[in-house]
Amino acid sequence: SPCYFELPHVSPFVAQFRCYADLRGMQFAADGEEQPMRHATLGISGNHFWAARWPRTGTGRAVAREEEILRGLVADLFSGKLGRAAELAHLEKVMNVYFDNPEKQTKIWSIARHLANASMVLYLDVDMTIRPDSVDRGLVELLLEE
Repeated sequence: SPCYFELPHVSPFVAQFRCYADLRGMQFAADGEEQPMRHATLGISGNHFWAARWPRTGTGRAVAREEEILRGLVADLFSGKLGRAAELAHLEKVMNVYFDNPEKQTKIWSIARHLANASMVLYLDVDMTIRPDSVDRGLVELLLEE
């Protein structure tokens, strides 16, 4: 949520990014929007999250019933009933397997949203800091030095 950027432990970093962007002639955007899709983790195997996804507008009984059916499918697959694996071919638009928690995909959605209106997007997390010696130098110059 956009309120996140106003929290006391976050706002100093946001102010630093905003200042850097202003000095470099860049557009700054603090994107706190939700993902356009709602994810439900159906099962976890090692680092792999089996998840279903629906548009945020689809949260009624039909989605709840579908989620229940998909949880059963994943439970069967995890228990070795591999004959049900063929069902996955019909679920390409609903199910994904992520290497990490699907809620972390917000970065990807945020970048995609901003790329629609820009030729380049630089994504920085609020837990990053800007090198003090970079204020007077451009980002491209600093990246080329590395």
